[in-house]
Amino acid sequence: RQLCFPSMLDLNYIREQADRVRQAMREKGTGDPATLQRILDLDASRRRALTELQEAQTRSNSISKEIGTLMKQGKREEAQAIIAETGRLKALIKELDDDAKTIEGRLNGLLLDIPNIPHPSVPVGYTPEDNQVVLKHGDKPTFDFAPKPHWERLEAGGRGDFERGAKVTGAGFPFYLGKI
Repeated sequence: RQLCFPSMLDLNYIREQADRVRQAMREKGTGDPATLQRILDLDASRRRALTELQEAQTRSNSISKEIGTLMKQGKREEAQAIIAETGRLKALIKELDDDAKTIEGRLNGLLLDIPNIPHPSVPVGYTPEDNQVVLKHGDKPTFDFAPKPHWERLEAGGRGDFERGAKVTGAGFPFYLGKI
């Protein structure tokens, strides 16, 4: 079973570095720390469910081989008793598989709330004023007019539409119009 998680962080990393992830969430001021614990709990439940599922599938495969052997030996009554057990195992396998899928769906939804881990050199901050200048190159230009931001120039020139772009993407991406 191949799992694809929508988070940028690998679930193994989250499991093994839960304290670091929790710290990053605090430092970034994003996400609910209780979400991390729910993720860890769901991950443990998912792994238990998958283990039980694999054990049931292994038992079912073993029993199927046993049935074939008993039938070849002419032991039909014993084979019929085991066949009844395979029906019970099939129902259990379906139930365990459904449980694992349900848990996995809930887990994937919660993983979207886990932020990426910033590099240790990144200062903790919550507003643009908390940012630190790392490098300056050249002289800052001066103008004899009030410069406009690029988005105003795009829209004023009929070359971009941020409002429609944001409606489609749900973020601040523009539609670019014409040749730019």
